[in-house]
Amino acid sequence: MRPSAAYFDTPYQGNQIAAILGVLVLVAVPVAIALGGRAARAQAAASWRPATTPPLSRRTLLLLGLAVLLVALTLLPDLQDVLLKAPLVPTDHSWDGANFTTWHWLQQRGAVAMRDYWFPYGYTWAFDAYPLGPVWAWLYKLAILGLLAWPLWRLSGGRTLRVVVCLVAFALLLTWQSGLLRYGSALPVGLCYAALGPARHRRLTWEHAIFGVACVVAGFAGADVLGAYAMGAVAFVLLGEWLRSPRPWRQWVRGLAVDAVPVIAVVAIILLSWVVTGSTEGNLRFYGGLNAVSAASANDQIHFGAQSGLHLVPGLRSTPIAVTFLVVLAGILQTLWNRGRDRGTAAILLAAGGLTFVVLVKFMVRPVDQILFVPLLAFAWAGILLVTRRALLVVAAAGAFAGSTFALVQTSDSFTTYAEAVRDAPAHVGSAFGLLGNRKQLAQVADHRFDLKLFYKWPEAALPGAIHKLTNGQTPPFAVLGDWALLYVWLNQTPPWQIELYDASRVAEQNAMIAAMEKENLQLLVWRMDFNTDGVPYSVRNPILYTWAVRNFSPVGEVPTTAFLARRKPGQPVNYEWWRAHFPTPYDIGYVPSMSDGASLPACTSGKGCVSYAIVRGRPRKTGEAIVLNVDGRGGRYPVLMRSRGGRDTYAVRLDRMWFWPIIGPHPRITSGTPGYTVQVRRVDAGTDLY
Repeated sequence: MRPSAAYFDTPYQGNQIAAILGVLVLVAVPVAIALGGRAARAQAAASWRPATTPPLSRRTLLLLGLAVLLVALTLLPDLQDVLLKAPLVPTDHSWDGANFTTWHWLQQRGAVAMRDYWFPYGYTWAFDAYPLGPVWAWLYKLAILGLLAWPLWRLSGGRTLRVVVCLVAFALLLTWQSGLLRYGSALPVGLCYAALGPARHRRLTWEHAIFGVACVVAGFAGADVLGAYAMGAVAFVLLGEWLRSPRPWRQWVRGLAVDAVPVIAVVAIILLSWVVTGSTEGNLRFYGGLNAVSAASANDQIHFGAQSGLHLVPGLRSTPIAVTFLVVLAGILQTLWNRGRDRGTAAILLAAGGLTFVVLVKFMVRPVDQILFVPLLAFAWAGILLVTRRALLVVAAAGAFAGSTFALVQTSDSFTTYAEAVRDAPAHVGSAFGLLGNRKQLAQVADHRFDLKLFYKWPEAALPGAIHKLTNGQTPPFAVLGDWALLYVWLNQTPPWQIELYDASRVAEQNAMIAAMEKENLQLLVWRMDFNTDGVPYSVRNPILYTWAVRNFSPVGEVPTTAFLARRKPGQPVNYEWWRAHFPTPYDIGYVPSMSDGASLPACTSGKGCVSYAIVRGRPRKTGEAIVLNVDGRGGRYPVLMRSRGGRDTYAVRLDRMWFWPIIGPHPRITSGTPGYTVQVRRVDAGTDLY
């Protein structure tokens, strides 16, 4: 059982299941219609032949290549400004800013992502390498533009000019929201697959090579981008192909087997890259536990979730959820009723819908605004490719959509920004070549871009001085308990795998951090006490780390919001009152016990996973009622507060996850602090459960 959603009694699985069922219902109707015409499908299948490839002349290829390059040049930044000035101007103080800055520093000092530190965005750390990172980022955009140009040209029936306009629309939206690049990198996979002709080939073709390159580009952004988002796009493209082109199941099996070859090859390349970089263990631990990552990321769904503020009457708050269904529905309608006249928009909309569906499942856990980017792009492309003077309805719809899009995008002056980028593109090219003569200056910037003096406005900037004063100028091996990621930069120490505790909540991640800290013989913990992410106290989110800290460390100093803990010496007395004053009293663990299955686990007497639970039983009068459990031991009383859940009369509290458990002695007295509730202590085999 995981902490975040459980803490608020707002499990996210129901929302995700609802999203899946909604899409299944939407898809079921056209599938039923298609299955209803079995005779027509069988006749069509008997005469089915693989579609011929439209000729791509050398002239057209040259025009498309030139267009891709020119549009890409509008996305080239002023490299002299980015590399020589911007690195010396830190981002505004923020949690994300501190994390990304620390990751950049680790990368610059030679640490390997997912081997030496956790980094969840594939190989995109290369985009922040100094000084070539911006160049790699631009080349990545160039590759995506190229991988969009070919399928758009082929799906649209060779409409070169409109394809160029589509590429400009992509560049404009990318200027508006750079987040489009992460999920948008999965879109070429679906589009290239549609242009390839899904399950139509009996042997590999050169188009399969393009499809494979698109998979490489998506995999570069992360194995999840390829394995989830890109494959979501591919799945919906396949649905459209099944609706459009009936054929015998043997042809489907053979065609799909051939099409799978590039994907399997790219997966093998990714796995090999993990082996070569020594990051296999870290990557497998991360990607093998994405469900746990989701559970750890879930926030208070009632007040901050995807469905908060929604009403029966649709409004703007409905848009992020509705957009997935709208884009899938549009793609299905184009597939069924506009065959041969859709100019590729059916495949475009279905690919975007499949990708967005996977984003929606994520959105149901922790809402993010990126869910709108790809559908907005797909609808823009549909308008560009479909508009014609003869179709007045399409003209009106495209005009209305273009107007609303203009108003939306212009709120951040994106049109002005992009127009200036077009104007300045030649100068930016000259600036890039000018860097060749600035190698000495680049080296100087690299040496000083993380200097403490540059961050003097950040609140944690005073901590290195306080630590040096505490340790007489000798900084022992240390780690941060909480979120002060930049301390690793300023004190020049490698973090214990994670640089903050939000992403460390899974049992395997907490154990990995402890193993790394013990290996380094950690002598100092810097405990940030004033901050958590998504409202879940870090001691509840990361109880294994906190009980380890309480067991092995003692307070030696304190400044506002931050305490310093040193490794406890043998026989050193425990400062019970200090610990009690620095954790909430009573210790609030929210709805976690109401969602724990500890009461149903098998009893045990010994073993690694054999732990003590306090099983609290009673009938709450209402949901959210406070239930108090009193634990008396060395140092006094430690009350624990939990919340009742409707229909639940049993609550399991895993005692070794409570911060005080390592110091209260072997025989604590545990009683109910709420009338009407009883307590029984049982030892059960909890395995690797967190709670």
